[in-house]
This record gives sequence, C-alpha cells and structure tokens, in this order.
Amino acid sequence: MSTTFGKAKKILQPYCGLSGKAFDSPELDEFTRKVLEYVIITGSPGAEMLFELCSAKGQVTLPYELQTPLKVLVNGRVGGVMDRWFEFRSRPNNCDNYIECGDLLIENPNPYFTVYDGPSEFQIGVKGNLAEKSDAYAIFSGFDITGREIFTQHHGRPVSGEHLDVVCNQITWSNVYFSKLSGFVKSRTNGYVTAYWRDRRGNQGFLSDYSPVDEAPTYRRLKLNIPNCPEYAKLSIIGRTRLKEFYAENDRIPVDTLYSIEVAGQQVKAQGTNQTKLAQANDGFLQQLVERDANHKNVNNGKSIEVFYHTSGGTIKGIVRRGIKGRGRI
Repeated sequence: MSTTFGKAKKILQPYCGLSGKAFDSPELDEFTRKVLEYVIITGSPGAEMLFELCSAKGQVTLPYELQTPLKVLVNGRVGGVMDRWFEFRSRPNNCDNYIECGDLLIENPNPYFTVYDGPSEFQIGVKGNLAEKSDAYAIFSGFDITGREIFTQHHGRPVSGEHLDVVCNQITWSNVYFSKLSGFVKSRTNGYVTAYWRDRRGNQGFLSDYSPVDEAPTYRRLKLNIPNCPEYAKLSIIGRTRLKEFYAENDRIPVDTLYSIEVAGQQVKAQGTNQTKLAQANDGFLQQLVERDANHKNVNNGKSIEVFYHTSGGTIKGIVRRGIKGRGRI
C-alpha cells in the first residue's frame, strides 16, 4: 500500500533547507516532490502500478498518474504494448476463457475535462465534500445544443461558461444546459469536489472527481477499438507512473518504502550543500535499497517469454533443426 504525500513531507521535513522548513511551506512541498521524483527514477518498484478503470461508450479516461500503459486486460482479454503510441494487441495467454482478438487502445488527441461524458444535453452540478470557504468555485465552459458558446453573468460580470459555488454536501446546479465541454477551472479547496450531470427528465449521473489542489485539470482518453465493444467494460492496466504537479496531504504517492524516502532526502540535502562524498554514498545506498525492495516485492515464480504469436517458432510450418552428423533431423 502506497503512503500519502503528507507522510512523506513529515519524513523529509528535517532535510529541507539547512534546518528544515515549516510543514505548510511551499518549499517543503517542492522539496518533497523533488525527492519522490529522485526515488522513482532510481528504479522504485512503485514506478509501475496496477490501475483498475472503467470504460464507457468505448472510451476510457486515464488518471494523470498513469503515464505509459504497459499491459492491459479488458473484460478478461489480455494485450501487450506494440509501440510507444499506446497500441495494445491481444495474444495467447494462460487465461482459460481466452478469445483470440486484435484489441487496440488508441489515444484521442483532444484534452478532456471530466472522467465521463454527460448525455446530449445536460446541466452540471458540483458538490464539496468538506466545509469550504465562501468564495470556493468551479467554472465550466462549453457549448449548448445548437453549438453556440455559452456565456453567463456572475455578479454583473461576463463569464465564459457558468460560475458555480462549491458548497459542502450540497449540489449547485448550472442554469444553462451544456452539450459539450471546452474548459474547466476551480479554486483550491479543502476537500475533493464532485461533478454531476442532470438531463431535462431529471436523470442524474457522475462526471468527475477533482482533487483539492486541482485548478485546471485535463485528462487523456483512450478509445477501445474492439469488435463488438461493450458499452461498459472493466480495464486492468499495468502502467508506468508519474508524479502530479501538486499533491494534497491525503493524496497517495507511488512510493511506499519510507526508509527509501528518508535516504533520498538525505542525499538531496547533501547534494544541495556540496557534500559530494556523502551524496554519492547515499545515492549508492539508495540504489541498493531500491533493488532489495524490488526483489522483495517481485517474487520470481517463473516468467514466460514474450513473443509475437503469429511469427513464433511453434506456428511456422517446415522449421527443422539439424542435429549432429549421423543423427538426422530432430
């Protein structure tokens, strides 16, 4: 189980600057992120994680932390990466219910502002999950059903989109109906903010969750190019992770070995204070810790060789191997 950003800050606080920094200082946040980045590029096992996602209408939205998908399982069908543009193709595996197919996940080029889409025409509602300041807000921009860009007024001033107040445990609904979103911004909040959709019949659904530190989040989406693709599917993706630009105190980080975080903090401090020998010693020790951690977590029960099935030796007819003279073919 990964630890939280707040826990990492507490461990690294003594090593930030010459004598530490206040817990809520921006310098400590920046230092903590720098140290975590150092641990990840050193080879932390947490650099690859399993993400459980759900697709809707043939598309799946990736969380920011998922940088590069490596393996995918869609409703029990397995695929592997074919190139750096995130294409996946299925191949034979040990699943009992395996079906030969040519699954592809193709990245859409446009940015998205919610995890899921609303219907063809919908209102947007936002709800705070903790007590917020009176000026906490979220602004959604977009177009109406006729394709016209939406403009509204807030306290007598024009707004591109609609300004919505964020209130704890209360949904604030927009007055206008959207058909497509083109932008989103919010203030920093004390807790997570949840966005919903509501159509003209009163049906409601989930759009997205936003972290307290999110101010202008965007998401990447992948299209499931699968024959007879189900409207909804469960995806398990093993992918290479990356750090977010900002973290809330209770956000999870892709590093769970506290000792490695502490040693990395000591190395970064030594490097910053020109203690070269100490920095080199800590760097070598950290690499040993990371290797031990990886060996501990990755129990080797035998690893199958990865090949492209259609060109593997077992499927090409007429292949023979010459034996020692006098023994003929094998």
